[in-house]
Amino acid sequence: MALMKYREGNRVKWQGSRPAHNGEQVLEQASVNNATGILYTVPVGKILYLVHWWHGFYVGGVNGDSNMAIYDEVPALYRWISYLTGIAGQSLNFSSSPFIPIEVPADYSIRATNAAATHWTRCGIFGWVE
Repeated sequence: MALMKYREGNRVKWQGSRPAHNGEQVLEQASVNNATGILYTVPVGKILYLVHWWHGFYVGGVNGDSNMAIYDEVPALYRWISYLTGIAGQSLNFSSSPFIPIEVPADYSIRATNAAATHWTRCGIFGWVE
């Protein structure tokens, strides 16, 4: 996939990622407990430009892990976003803002997973679709 095309002749006017430029902002969040949750599925004919995500994980009872990932339409794993592993009683938090937005193609989805009844995942994404 190619990087997004800059629409302004003078790139010095701004720094970093534009949160919404000829597109619609996307801000989604989810809580997941012993399941897989879909935060967002990219609409047909659109591309999601992912510019920030956060991932919080409470590990209760037993050791475990939680992840955020991008899946294709099958759904098969396309790309990991965040993977947290902890021991019982820990609370883990992670956030990231890549310098260049990550392009997520149409029909792909961003999902969060954990696999224990005593685990809680809270996560979110920010970007825009065009």
